[in-house]
Amino acid sequence: ATSKPQVRRASTREEVSVHEDNVNSDDDLGELTYEEHETLERKRLAELALVQKFDKNEINPRRECWFIISSFWMKLWKNYITNESSEQPGPISNLDLFADSEGQRLRPDLTLIDDYRGVCPEMWYTFVELYGRDRAPEICRYKCDIYAPVVLGKHRERASYGASLQARTAVSAMRES
Repeated sequence: ATSKPQVRRASTREEVSVHEDNVNSDDDLGELTYEEHETLERKRLAELALVQKFDKNEINPRRECWFIISSFWMKLWKNYITNESSEQPGPISNLDLFADSEGQRLRPDLTLIDDYRGVCPEMWYTFVELYGRDRAPEICRYKCDIYAPVVLGKHRERASYGASLQARTAVSAMRES
């Protein structure tokens, strides 16, 4: 029998820290200049602070929902933020969670943490503002369980609207600083 995932999830604060001594200064264009490196580090630190600002372990299911995000994409983001990779993670992609290329049918036996994470609406929309997303449908649930009933219609719009505006404003302010 398959056990159900827990409603709570691990915080990004527990998993991500930026280490100044872990510098990857080479990319496909050659070595970064000191100024480019400093600019990149400031961007990474500001992005990490912004994501941590919105990160939380619990939601109010009467007003919010979990957005499911691929653990594979989260690992790409973590590697970028912690300087383990100079490559940005690219658009959010949840296609690896689906059994078909159209994003209509979830893969069976996906597990919380190993395959997917749940992020609050503010965090989801912060990632969307920073990186965009591919054609895979958003996965929105009241429980941090990919197989829980889908949040649709006005309930999803209500949970998303304020979070989307808040994320857009925060990312804009971060980019201007």
